[in-house]
Order: sequence, then C-alpha cells, then structure tokens
Amino acid sequence: MTIQQLEYLIAVDKHRHFGNAADSCFVTQPTLSAQLGKLEKELGVLLFDRSKMPVIPTEIGVQIIAQAKKVVSESKGILELVAQLKGDISGTLKLGIIPTLAPYLLHRFIRRFLDKYPNVKLEVQEMVTEEVVKRLKNDELDLGIIVTPLDEQGILEKPMFYEKFFAYFSKGHDLLKNSEITPEQIKSDDLWILQQGHCFRDQVVSFCDQSLSGHKNFHYESGSL
Repeated sequence: MTIQQLEYLIAVDKHRHFGNAADSCFVTQPTLSAQLGKLEKELGVLLFDRSKMPVIPTEIGVQIIAQAKKVVSESKGILELVAQLKGDISGTLKLGIIPTLAPYLLHRFIRRFLDKYPNVKLEVQEMVTEEVVKRLKNDELDLGIIVTPLDEQGILEKPMFYEKFFAYFSKGHDLLKNSEITPEQIKSDDLWILQQGHCFRDQVVSFCDQSLSGHKNFHYESGSL
C-alpha cells in the first residue's frame, strides 16, 4: 500500500469517475485503475461498485476512504514540517471565507501574509458555511474563516474575535426608543435575514428563538445585508 494509491482512491471518490480522477492526478486511466486494482487485491476487498455510473464506494470502501484521507493528510503534514524546519515554506494555501466576513477581514492580512511568505500561493474563495465545512472535510481547503461555534467533528476551531449583535430599524419603529432590546421583543415579521446556507441566519434564528414565518403575503431573502 502506498500514499499514491490512497491519493488515487480519494480522487475516484471525489470525481466518481475513473477518467476524471486520472486527469486530476495527471496520470492515465489505465495507470490509476491498475494501482487501485493492486490496492483492492492487497486489502482483499472491493472498494468501488463499478457497475454503477457514476461509480460509488462500497460500504467498506466508504470507511477505508475516510481513513485514507487521514493518512494522506498526515503525510502532507510531515512534508510541511520538514519544509518549516528548513525555513522553506512554499506551496499553495487554500482558504474559504464566508461572504459576510470577506470584505472586512481579507484586506487586514493578505498583504502581510504575501510579504512574509513570498513562495506561498494564496487561493481565496467566498462560499457559505456549509460549503466551507464540506470542503474542509474533503481536504479541498486548508482552512476556513466562518462564524463559530461550529462543533463539527474533525475540524479544529480557533476564535479570531467576538462581535456584538446589533439590530437596525426603520424610522418610527417602536423599539428605537430602547437602548437595549431582548430577543423576546423581536417579532419574526420584523426581521430581514440572510437566506438559507448562511451561518449568520442560523445564529439569528437561534438567538431570537423564532419560527420566522413572516408576513403571509411578503417573503424576502438575501445573500447579503
């Protein structure tokens, strides 16, 4: 069993197609198929159901793929450790960040990061929390900047800062006269919040403990506020 075979295994699981997986690994399909065949023979199990299209992992294949991802990730960690000890930090760092934070945070550190690590290519993508979590678990991102707490198994959280909740009201609203408001004072038909998939929406819903049914004849969702 080799790290390369495990990388091929993960690629097929990701693309669910042997040809596309081979292209992503920069090898021919026969080469990839042969290596996976050797791995299956060594383990004595079938890892993919090739009768389906797209191909899908077998029940035991799902478990082995999960373990393979851990092994490949740890092997990369060894290479990164050696590079750090040699003072040669290079490669690509893939960062996912939610759209509600990107405009306010990225400019604060990108220039300093690039100046400090000139041999590192920084790739930044905006995406909703659900997609950040998915790609972190699939080892398609190195880190993500999202709103916590997340409490996802296998993902290490490090809080960067804390923020207060502020509510904005239209002129003449009854709650404008209050210096502070409680969640119980907020009515669901008064709220404009982000659409499904944004963690800030989930926080507001949880904080206000509302069903957010809204007006019967008006519905509004937004990707930004």
